[in-house]
Parts: sequence; C-alpha cells; structure tokens
Amino acid sequence: MLNPKKGFTLIELLVVISIIGILSSIILAGLQVSRTQAKNTARNSQVMEYAKALMLYKNQSGIFPGNPLYFYCLGQYPGNLCGDNLTDNHANDADGVKAALNPYLPSFPQITPARSPSGTFTGALYVIQNAGLNATIIWNLDGKSATCARPASTKDFFQTNNLGNDSTNCRVVLE
Repeated sequence: MLNPKKGFTLIELLVVISIIGILSSIILAGLQVSRTQAKNTARNSQVMEYAKALMLYKNQSGIFPGNPLYFYCLGQYPGNLCGDNLTDNHANDADGVKAALNPYLPSFPQITPARSPSGTFTGALYVIQNAGLNATIIWNLDGKSATCARPASTKDFFQTNNLGNDSTNCRVVLE
C-alpha cells in the first residue's frame, strides 16, 4: 500500500506566495492613494482655517494684516520648507501676521509641505494686494487630480492640475 503524501509541493507553495505578493502590492498601492488624499484634505482644511482668520481680521480692521510689499508663509514649517526657492527675507518672517491673527486663530496649524511644480517642497504663501484690501493664498496639493478647497468669501479662485511632479496648484483671492 502506498503512503499518501502529506504537505504541499514546492510549486503549490510558490503559487500561494506569488498570489499573496500580488494582493499585498494592490492593497499597498491603494493605501498610498488614501494617504495622499488624507494629506491633501488636511492641507486644505488648514489653509481654510487661515482664510477664515484673515477674513475675520479684515472684517474688524478693514484691511488684511501685514505689509503689502511682502509675502508671508502661513503655518509652521520644519526645516524652513515654506517657500519654493524664496529669496525674500520676509517669506518666513510672519510674526506680525501671526500676532494679528492670534485672536481668531490661537494655535497656528502646521501645514504639511507639498511638492511644487519645480520639484521642491512648498507650503502656503499669503500675499497682500491692493493696499491691504485683497489677499491671495497660494498652496500646492499632491497629485494631478487633487481638488482645492474654496472658502465662501472669495473674489477669484484658480486651480491648476497636471503640473510637473504630480502636483496641483491652488490660489484663492480673498476680499
């Protein structure tokens, strides 16, 4: 009488391992997309907090805070990563703007830097225009199909998808 074989053959084991590998790579790719969407949602939310605080300040004082000749970084950035090749020495010196917004935004969110069209990392920039009557917030999101948030009280809204390095540029003009 023949002894029945116990266990699996090498080919059966390799097939099962390859199926598990394929399934895990599909799941990990899906997790990366979810992670990117979560970062973009958080970044949009943080920028909208600043937009609301800026509008509250303007409603009370009549103009946006800061010097119209400079641009400012919104948020707190590790390693000075706010600007994309910024040379203006006021880009990371937003203490006056932060002090002005403090009653409306007591804790300043740290905006996670995103990849810009040139490939470096950038945060959110705030630019004052028209003698303080208008202001523009500029930020980037990861992914070519990302959706920019739009605050309710905006003058103009711009979204540019399919930029280099898989990013989306967002601009909103507050008035």
